[in-house]
Amino acid sequence: MTTTVSDMFQLKLHNQQSRSDLLVRVRSAAPLTPQMIVAIQPTAQRQQQQQSESCFFAVKTDSTRGGSSVGSKRVSNPTHNTIASRHTNNDWANFNKANERQSNRVRSAAEQSNRNAWSTMRDTEALTRVRQADVTEKLSKRVEDIEYWKLQLASEAKLNSAETEDLVEHIQVLESYLAYTAKPLNVTEVCLAHREQRTDIDLVHDEVERQLHRELECIRKCQDQMRRMVEKSTAQLSVNWAALQQLNKDLRNKTQAQSIDGKIIHLGNQSPGIDFRPGAESAERCVSIPHSWARHSQENIGKSQACRRLPSVNVGHC
Repeated sequence: MTTTVSDMFQLKLHNQQSRSDLLVRVRSAAPLTPQMIVAIQPTAQRQQQQQSESCFFAVKTDSTRGGSSVGSKRVSNPTHNTIASRHTNNDWANFNKANERQSNRVRSAAEQSNRNAWSTMRDTEALTRVRQADVTEKLSKRVEDIEYWKLQLASEAKLNSAETEDLVEHIQVLESYLAYTAKPLNVTEVCLAHREQRTDIDLVHDEVERQLHRELECIRKCQDQMRRMVEKSTAQLSVNWAALQQLNKDLRNKTQAQSIDGKIIHLGNQSPGIDFRPGAESAERCVSIPHSWARHSQENIGKSQACRRLPSVNVGHC
């Protein structure tokens, strides 16, 4: 028997009228209590949901009549859809195995990274120890070189200082001699002036006058020589002082470098206060190389020695 659309619709209306009559009779008999409302309402809702799920329409083609007829259209229960969409045991096992393989690959990569990191740390530590030993050896040699040049500079500075003091003393002697010759010169000039006051036949160009002129010329000549010697000695004194200042400056730098390298040579990995200094990477890497460093001290010593080899001031003879 085929159920038509009109039949289904009439059945639905009949059910709704029956429920309405039931509610009317119940209401007319006695008022509903809260307990009755709670008990009735879920039941009505469940019945309405079941009817809406059971009502369906279907269109069926009638092959015998050559046309189409309205038939039943089945709507599956949501529970059936959920059951149909579930995975099989093989799907579950394959999914877990894939996760296990992925986890193994990640763990293997992490273990390899860990091994590489430890290997790099060991290699870096070994290389650091080798370089530290090499730097310590070079620092020891550096401290020895600094000590050698310190002694050379100190010795030459001492000689230069002694020579400069002698030169200052000789300049003072020259200046005192120059001042001393002023009186004899004045006496000679006065004598000649008095002899010029002779008159008539007494104004004779005799031997005394010639000796006075000779003495006057000798005194002036000695004064000129002493003035030139004072000027030359003063210029030489400036040169000696400049050379001595260079020696002392180089000596101070060597002392500071020796102090720094002497502290560095005793530093180790466990020394306190070892940390990174901001801006160390931007500091000037090198000002000089060992060859130019030693040559600078040699030049300073050579200049000082050249100053000391100049002819000494001789004030014993004019």
